[in-house]
Amino acid sequence: MEGTIKWYNCENGYGFIRGENGENIFFRFPNKVDLSLCKYNDGDKVEFILDSDDNGLIAKNVRKIQ
Repeated sequence: MEGTIKWYNCENGYGFIRGENGENIFFRFPNKVDLSLCKYNDGDKVEFILDSDDNGLIAKNVRKIQ
């Protein structure tokens, strides 16, 4: 799937993607990200694999689209 970064907190390593249908999809990186390596910004286009858990939709394998 594709979407747009709606909000991302680099320091804590999590955020939300607005999916193709307007849904909010949570994503998280397993470890806190080094702020100097932060590569996601609000509005960036990304692709990901859609999954879910007890709390709702989750994006996995998030990658920025060039």
